[in-house]
Amino acid sequence: EVKMIPCTNCKYCLEVCPNNIRIPEIFSTINSLNRYNEGNKEIFKDINCIKCGKCEKACPQHIEIRKILEEVKI
Repeated sequence: EVKMIPCTNCKYCLEVCPNNIRIPEIFSTINSLNRYNEGNKEIFKDINCIKCGKCEKACPQHIEIRKILEEVKI
């Protein structure tokens, strides 16, 4: 079974991210790569996470955003 990130694209994380990381778009790409082996990994180069945790506090899905971003960062 493919592990999917349960992001609903609510964008609450975007509203609080000081570095404007495109978290929902990154998660959508990860899900596409995991499910269909399709997606542009170039988006992972834009990750400049300072691990402040604001995104995780705002996330209604309680996704471990900092951990996932660190795993895919190029």
